[in-house]
Amino acid sequence: MVKAGELGGVLELVLGRLAEFQEKAQKVKNKVKSAMIYPVIVLSLAMIIMAFLMVFIVPKFKSIFHDMLGDKPLRLRIPATTQNGQVFRLRGHGMPVVGKAQDRGDLYATAAVQLPTTLSPEQRVTANVRQCPPRRGRPCNVTSTPPSG
Repeated sequence: MVKAGELGGVLELVLGRLAEFQEKAQKVKNKVKSAMIYPVIVLSLAMIIMAFLMVFIVPKFKSIFHDMLGDKPLRLRIPATTQNGQVFRLRGHGMPVVGKAQDRGDLYATAAVQLPTTLSPEQRVTANVRQCPPRRGRPCNVTSTPPSG
């Protein structure tokens, strides 16, 4: 641009425009930098908070649940007539009672029932046997081979 300004005899005008362009470019850079400072600070604080939660708070929940359930897993016998959303009350399996180390409150669990959409031929035979148990010596009409189709 300087060479073109020299040849055209308008070097002063070209240098002025070039200086203006450089100043505007520097202003845009400064605006972008200042606009990025806030998100970087917020993101950094969020990462620090997440690290704090993972290092200090989550392990405490782990120990609380370990205290609730003990060393063995909780075993349940779910009735066959259980419906989706049904609530079960597990007496004595909840949080420890304040002031009484041996006593525990109740734990409420909500059942989420999921039924398969397709069955293999073997599963169909098993399901038919379970649905129709023999009564008073009368066998069900269940064959050992799965129905076709």
